[in-house]
Order: sequence, then structure tokens, then C-alpha cells
Amino acid sequence: MSAIDDMIAWALGQRGKPYVFGATGPSAFDCSGLMEKAAEAAGIRLPRTSQEQRKAGVAVPLEEIQRGDLVTFTYPDGASNPGPGNHVALYLGQGQVVEAARPGVPVRVAPLDTAHIDRVRRLGASGPSTGSTVPADDIPGGGGDGPPGLQQAGYEAALNLTPWGIPLNPFKLPGFIAGKALGGAEDLAGAGAKAAWDALGPVLLATVVISAGLAVAVLGVYTTAKPTLDEQKDKLTSAMIPV
Repeated sequence: MSAIDDMIAWALGQRGKPYVFGATGPSAFDCSGLMEKAAEAAGIRLPRTSQEQRKAGVAVPLEEIQRGDLVTFTYPDGASNPGPGNHVALYLGQGQVVEAARPGVPVRVAPLDTAHIDRVRRLGASGPSTGSTVPADDIPGGGGDGPPGLQQAGYEAALNLTPWGIPLNPFKLPGFIAGKALGGAEDLAGAGAKAAWDALGPVLLATVVISAGLAVAVLGVYTTAKPTLDEQKDKLTSAMIPV
């Protein structure tokens, strides 16, 4: 059995586990976390994020895609997690991938979304697949667990600053800390806390912007009115001085 067989078998074994941004198992995964841990189970080292994983191995033309290749995708509808390569999945053959798709969708087998493919990467260090413990015709899920075009992942989350998953966006830090404190962002309690604290980011940003705007406005009014106030003070002082 090859390393690719091990990687595929391990990834398929995680089906049904929830998607949580920043999670690398064992109870939940994001897209690149699933790939990283599947590769690790096969003795292959991958970087942490999908943007980094799109550079792993060697490039392969789409028409030459084969079982065990990594496929990265680019989806344009996530400003907080921009492309290219903002999603990654593992190709199973027969037009199917295994992936951690997005919040609310557990790890699954799904049709390959050819419309949004960024790159196909072959993990050459692992060698070609020479056999399979999961024959292509017996890929679980038949036509997949969901329709194509739904492989987006992590669009409401910031890009990682480091391979350890620390958010680049400072307004995501409260959610990151809360998720780690309550389950490492790898279970539903941690995910709920993370989502709740993430919601404070825009509120905090709005508060900072409004406060800064008010401070500038007050300073402007004071600066404009100061000469007049000084003149009135001088007149009052003159009136109080005996002639």
C-alpha cells in the first residue's frame, strides 16, 4: 500500500466530522487542516494553509489529474479569505474529492468542482499510487455527499498569520482565543464561542471608527472656537482691570 493510499484512507475515515475554521482535528477540521493531517498520517509533511499547500509537490495539468492529487480552488466570494487557493481537497478518482467544505457541512465526498480549480498538485515525494485499499468504483457516497460548486471553505474567517492558525485579522483574535479556551476550536462548543466572539470584531471596529470620528469633530470645533473664546476672555479680563 502506498503513501497516497494511506492518505486517502485516513481522509475518508474523517467523514462526518464538522468543519471548524482553524481546526486540525481530531474532532473537527478545516479544508487545509484535513489535508495536513491526512498527509501526516501517510508520512508526508504539508504546510498548514491552502494558500501554502497550493505550492506543495509539483504542478500537474488538470487533464492528467490522478488519484491522490491535491486540488486547490479559488472562490471569489470571500473577502476575508481571498484567493488564489482559498480551498483545497484530495482527489479520489472518478471525478470525486474528499474535503472539509465549509461551516455547517461535515467532511464529505463531493464531485470535483472543475469550474473553480486553481491548481492540481502531485505530492511527488510520496511516489505514485500503485494500488488502492479503496477501489475507485467503491468510493463511498456514490455520486458524492453534496453537489458541486459548494466546496468553499472559511470565507468568514481571516487568513492565518502563521502555520499555527493565529489570525492575521486582529478583530478575529477574540474568537481565536475563545475557541482555543473552549475546546481548541475543534468541537462545537469551541466553534460556538469562536463565532460569538468573532461577531464582536465588526462592532469593535465600528466603535473605534465612530470614537475617532467624534474625537476629530470635537477637536475641530474646539480649534475653530478657541480664538473667539480667547477674545472673550481678554475682554472680560480688561473689563475687570481698574482704570
